[in-house]
Amino acid sequence: LRVLTGGLHHESDTFNPLVTGWQDIVILRGDELLSAGSSDAAGGIIRTLKKAGCDVIPSLLARAIPGGPWTDECFCLLRDEILETVKASLPLDGICLALHGSMRSVSIDDAEGDLLEHIRRICPEVPIYVSLDMHCSMTEKMFSCIDAAAAYKCAPHTDEEETGALAASMLLDHLMNGVRHYKAWFSLPMLMAGEKSETGTEPMKTLTAMLREKENEGLAAASILMGFPWADSASSTVSTLAVSAASQEEADRQAASIAQAVWN
Repeated sequence: LRVLTGGLHHESDTFNPLVTGWQDIVILRGDELLSAGSSDAAGGIIRTLKKAGCDVIPSLLARAIPGGPWTDECFCLLRDEILETVKASLPLDGICLALHGSMRSVSIDDAEGDLLEHIRRICPEVPIYVSLDMHCSMTEKMFSCIDAAAAYKCAPHTDEEETGALAASMLLDHLMNGVRHYKAWFSLPMLMAGEKSETGTEPMKTLTAMLREKENEGLAAASILMGFPWADSASSTVSTLAVSAASQEEADRQAASIAQAVWN
């Protein structure tokens, strides 16, 4: 199986006047990405795919610490480099990316949605599975372009590798076992400050346990996306994401059930 991986990872604060530029970004490409041995989501994806015997095709992974939006030049050039790797690597059986979900450039409010939309145009039939940060600000564009996703459950993010492995495992289940995944997203009219999402205290401690229980009971992935309120964007709200191998109805029911628990 030929699976392409890589990603862009940044939490972009639109209230921060200092833009994120080349001097702030760490980039891993090609074999450097494959051999990094990192404990982040990208590392979890790569190790899971390699263990399954996949031909893992690296694009690039670009990360920066949270800060102002990326310059348009930085985002667009790195996005286009990923797209060129996708084109050059066809045919592909799957794509598994490590994304944040709250990344923006100066002119593009939904960087991940923009990247995914471009990839989807290149390969409309190739399954795309992604890992996301817990503070992802999900958008219609992002949701419509992916087949399934899983987000970190812990804050601080001690489960990045585990989440990447889950995203890759779902893709492998689809490719190797023919499992179809149904996804559902439920957006809540709430903003939640990052310091309120710490999962060692209530109410997040109980909510996180609920997510793991749902996965133990058979849900492919259960996620609470806390959003990123330090961005003046309509997408910054809290939302929930459920992935089911049973039916669309089950995914819808579970996403609404998680949302109700968060709202309560």
